[in-house]
Amino acid sequence: MSTFTRRSQSFDTDGNSTESVTTIEGEAIQISGKPATYARLGLSASQAPTLLFTPENYELRAWSNEFVLPGDEIEWAGSTFIARDVETLAPDGYVVLGWIVVERGGT
Repeated sequence: MSTFTRRSQSFDTDGNSTESVTTIEGEAIQISGKPATYARLGLSASQAPTLLFTPENYELRAWSNEFVLPGDEIEWAGSTFIARDVETLAPDGYVVLGWIVVERGGT
């Protein structure tokens, strides 16, 4: 099981902050990425793997905050990586598969 994590802060009217954590679970494998995507992002495949990711929950809408977004984090190969680019296969608007370029970094 692989998990992408999104952390965000919200503030109430008194200025108090609350952190919320969203997780997207699924299965991931590392694949060869698209050279054009790496060039557009200014990354190399050796530093930023592409993960083929299938969400556990089929009810996640593409192009929404329900699925992985750039900035989300994943633990991969013993390090923290940050999603830099997300492409999806969503024939009916719900994500079946995602190609996610991740870069080493994060917390």
